Amino acid sequence: MADEKKAQSTTVEPAPVEVETSNAQQESNDVLSYEQKVKNLIVDGWRRKNGMKIRNVIVTEKETYCMMTFNVVPAIAGYLYDEETGEYVKGMTNNIFSSTYAIAGVMKENEEIGWLANNVIEKPKLGNVLFNGGTVDIITKEFTAGDTFKSPFGSGEEQVFDHDCIINLVVGIQLGNNGRKMLDSIRGSIANQLFDL
Repeated sequence: MADEKKAQSTTVEPAPVEVETSNAQQESNDVLSYEQKVKNLIVDGWRRKNGMKIRNVIVTEKETYCMMTFNVVPAIAGYLYDEETGEYVKGMTNNIFSSTYAIAGVMKENEEIGWLANNVIEKPKLGNVLFNGGTVDIITKEFTAGDTFKSPFGSGEEQVFDHDCIINLVVGIQLGNNGRKMLDSIRGSIANQLFDL
Protein backbone atom coordinates (compact mmCIF):
# COMPACT_ATOMS: atom_id res chain seq x y z
CA MET A 1 0.00 0.00 0.00
CA ALA A 2 2.79 2.39 0.89
CA ASP A 3 4.47 1.68 -2.47
CA GLU A 4 1.38 2.92 -4.29
CA LYS A 5 1.60 6.28 -2.56
CA LYS A 6 5.19 6.95 -3.61
CA ALA A 7 6.10 9.24 -6.48
CA GLN A 8 9.61 9.39 -7.84
CA SER A 9 11.96 11.89 -9.37
CA THR A 10 15.54 12.68 -10.00
CA THR A 11 17.66 15.75 -10.42
CA VAL A 12 19.66 15.57 -13.61
CA GLU A 13 21.03 17.91 -16.17
CA PRO A 14 18.58 18.63 -18.99
CA ALA A 15 19.37 16.94 -22.27
CA PRO A 16 20.35 19.23 -25.14
CA VAL A 17 17.22 19.88 -27.15
CA GLU A 18 16.51 21.44 -30.50
CA VAL A 19 12.98 22.79 -30.44
CA GLU A 20 10.98 23.46 -33.55
CA THR A 21 9.04 26.66 -33.14
CA SER A 22 6.05 26.27 -35.35
CA ASN A 23 2.29 26.47 -35.27
CA ALA A 24 2.26 22.70 -34.70
CA GLN A 25 3.14 23.31 -31.05
CA GLN A 26 0.03 25.43 -30.67
CA GLU A 27 -2.19 22.77 -32.23
CA SER A 28 -3.43 19.57 -30.65
CA ASN A 29 -0.71 17.49 -29.04
CA ASP A 30 -1.95 14.53 -31.10
CA VAL A 31 -0.23 15.80 -34.26
CA LEU A 32 3.22 15.97 -32.64
CA SER A 33 5.65 13.08 -32.89
CA TYR A 34 6.57 11.17 -29.74
CA GLU A 35 10.06 12.64 -29.87
CA GLN A 36 8.69 16.19 -30.20
CA LYS A 37 6.40 15.67 -27.19
CA VAL A 38 9.43 14.66 -25.10
CA LYS A 39 11.39 17.70 -26.36
CA ASN A 40 8.49 20.01 -25.50
CA LEU A 41 8.32 18.64 -21.94
CA ILE A 42 12.07 19.18 -21.49
CA VAL A 43 11.67 22.77 -22.67
CA ASP A 44 8.86 23.06 -20.10
CA GLY A 45 11.25 22.20 -17.25
CA TRP A 46 11.27 18.41 -17.21
CA ARG A 47 14.68 16.77 -16.76
CA ARG A 48 15.88 13.65 -18.51
CA LYS A 49 17.72 10.72 -16.94
CA ASN A 50 18.87 7.96 -19.31
CA GLY A 51 20.13 4.44 -18.77
CA MET A 52 18.82 3.66 -15.29
CA LYS A 53 19.50 -0.03 -14.59
CA ILE A 54 16.37 -2.13 -13.96
CA ARG A 55 16.88 -4.59 -11.09
CA ASN A 56 13.32 -5.91 -11.01
CA VAL A 57 9.84 -5.31 -12.40
CA ILE A 58 6.81 -5.75 -10.16
CA VAL A 59 3.35 -6.06 -11.71
CA THR A 60 0.29 -5.00 -9.70
CA GLU A 61 -3.24 -5.42 -11.03
CA LYS A 62 -5.41 -2.35 -10.36
CA GLU A 63 -9.13 -1.87 -10.87
CA THR A 64 -8.83 -0.16 -14.27
CA TYR A 65 -5.21 -0.77 -15.31
CA CYS A 66 -2.07 -2.76 -14.54
CA MET A 67 0.80 -0.96 -12.78
CA MET A 68 4.44 -1.76 -13.51
CA THR A 69 6.96 -0.79 -10.86
CA PHE A 70 10.55 -0.63 -12.06
CA ASN A 71 13.09 -1.07 -9.28
CA VAL A 72 16.12 0.84 -10.56
CA VAL A 73 19.61 1.97 -9.63
CA PRO A 74 20.76 4.51 -8.82
CA ALA A 75 18.11 5.75 -6.39
CA ILE A 76 16.21 8.87 -7.39
CA ALA A 77 14.52 11.64 -5.42
CA GLY A 78 10.85 11.22 -4.70
CA TYR A 79 8.08 12.01 -2.26
CA LEU A 80 7.52 9.04 0.02
CA TYR A 81 4.45 8.48 2.13
CA ASP A 82 5.22 8.46 5.85
CA GLU A 83 2.65 6.17 7.48
CA GLU A 84 3.36 7.56 10.95
CA THR A 85 2.66 11.18 10.05
CA GLY A 86 0.36 10.67 7.07
CA GLU A 87 2.50 13.18 5.15
CA TYR A 88 4.57 12.97 1.99
CA VAL A 89 8.24 13.55 2.66
CA LYS A 90 10.91 14.16 0.05
CA GLY A 91 13.53 11.42 0.07
CA MET A 92 15.19 8.82 -2.12
CA THR A 93 13.57 5.80 -3.76
CA ASN A 94 14.45 3.07 -6.23
CA ASN A 95 10.93 2.73 -7.66
CA ILE A 96 9.48 4.18 -10.84
CA PHE A 97 5.77 3.60 -11.41
CA SER A 98 4.11 3.29 -14.79
CA SER A 99 1.27 1.41 -16.46
CA THR A 100 1.38 -1.39 -19.00
CA TYR A 101 -0.37 0.95 -21.46
CA ALA A 102 2.35 3.60 -21.04
CA ILE A 103 5.13 1.01 -21.37
CA ALA A 104 3.51 -0.45 -24.50
CA GLY A 105 3.44 3.07 -25.96
CA VAL A 106 7.16 3.48 -25.27
CA MET A 107 7.88 0.04 -26.74
CA LYS A 108 6.11 1.00 -29.97
CA GLU A 109 8.71 3.74 -30.45
CA ASN A 110 11.45 1.08 -30.55
CA GLU A 111 11.56 -0.91 -33.81
CA GLU A 112 13.24 -3.89 -32.15
CA ILE A 113 10.53 -4.49 -29.54
CA GLY A 114 7.48 -2.54 -30.77
CA TRP A 115 5.84 -5.67 -32.15
CA LEU A 116 5.73 -7.11 -28.59
CA ALA A 117 3.96 -4.09 -27.07
CA ASN A 118 0.44 -5.53 -27.07
CA ASN A 119 1.74 -8.74 -25.47
CA VAL A 120 2.93 -6.70 -22.46
CA ILE A 121 -0.61 -5.33 -22.06
CA GLU A 122 -2.17 -8.81 -22.37
CA LYS A 123 0.46 -10.61 -20.28
CA PRO A 124 2.01 -7.97 -17.98
CA LYS A 125 4.27 -10.40 -16.11
CA LEU A 126 6.19 -10.72 -19.37
CA GLY A 127 7.64 -7.30 -18.41
CA ASN A 128 9.86 -8.78 -15.71
CA VAL A 129 11.44 -11.30 -18.11
CA LEU A 130 11.89 -8.72 -20.88
CA PHE A 131 13.15 -5.76 -18.88
CA ASN A 132 14.93 -7.16 -15.80
CA GLY A 133 18.60 -6.23 -16.26
CA GLY A 134 17.76 -3.71 -18.97
CA THR A 135 17.61 0.06 -18.71
CA VAL A 136 14.92 2.69 -18.60
CA ASP A 137 15.01 6.38 -19.61
CA ILE A 138 12.76 8.84 -17.79
CA ILE A 139 11.84 12.48 -17.75
CA THR A 140 10.94 13.94 -14.37
CA LYS A 141 9.45 17.08 -12.85
CA GLU A 142 8.51 18.26 -9.39
CA PHE A 143 5.01 19.61 -8.75
CA THR A 144 3.48 21.38 -5.76
CA ALA A 145 0.05 20.83 -4.29
CA GLY A 146 -2.61 22.40 -6.52
CA ASP A 147 -0.54 22.08 -9.73
CA THR A 148 -2.16 20.38 -12.70
CA PHE A 149 -0.73 18.00 -15.29
CA LYS A 150 -2.02 16.06 -18.27
CA SER A 151 0.29 13.57 -19.95
CA PRO A 152 0.77 14.32 -23.65
CA PHE A 153 1.23 10.58 -24.28
CA GLY A 154 -2.24 9.37 -23.36
CA SER A 155 -5.89 10.27 -23.29
CA GLY A 156 -6.23 10.47 -19.50
CA GLU A 157 -7.81 13.33 -17.60
CA GLU A 158 -5.88 16.30 -16.29
CA GLN A 159 -4.63 15.63 -12.75
CA VAL A 160 -4.74 18.12 -9.89
CA PHE A 161 -2.16 17.21 -7.24
CA ASP A 162 -3.34 17.31 -3.63
CA HIS A 163 0.23 17.19 -2.27
CA ASP A 164 3.75 17.97 -3.45
CA CYS A 165 5.04 15.21 -5.71
CA ILE A 166 7.53 14.30 -8.38
CA ILE A 167 6.28 12.71 -11.59
CA ASN A 168 8.39 10.40 -13.72
CA LEU A 169 7.44 9.46 -17.25
CA VAL A 170 9.17 6.51 -18.90
CA VAL A 171 10.28 7.65 -22.37
CA GLY A 172 12.65 4.83 -23.34
CA ILE A 173 13.21 1.22 -22.38
CA GLN A 174 15.80 -1.36 -23.38
CA LEU A 175 15.75 -5.13 -22.88
CA GLY A 176 17.98 -6.97 -20.44
CA ASN A 177 20.07 -10.01 -21.47
CA ASN A 178 17.25 -12.46 -20.71
CA GLY A 179 14.84 -10.25 -22.61
CA ARG A 180 17.09 -10.27 -25.68
CA LYS A 181 17.39 -14.07 -25.49
CA MET A 182 13.63 -14.38 -25.19
CA LEU A 183 13.17 -12.00 -28.12
CA ASP A 184 15.46 -14.15 -30.28
CA SER A 185 13.60 -17.29 -29.19
CA ILE A 186 10.21 -15.76 -30.03
CA ARG A 187 11.47 -14.61 -33.44
CA GLY A 188 12.82 -18.10 -34.15
CA SER A 189 9.55 -19.72 -33.12
CA ILE A 190 7.53 -17.36 -35.31
CA ALA A 191 9.85 -17.95 -38.27
CA ASN A 192 9.51 -21.70 -37.83
CA GLN A 193 5.72 -21.43 -37.81
CA LEU A 194 5.55 -19.04 -40.76
CA PHE A 195 7.99 -20.92 -42.98
CA ASP A 196 7.15 -24.42 -41.76
CA LEU A 197 10.78 -25.04 -40.78
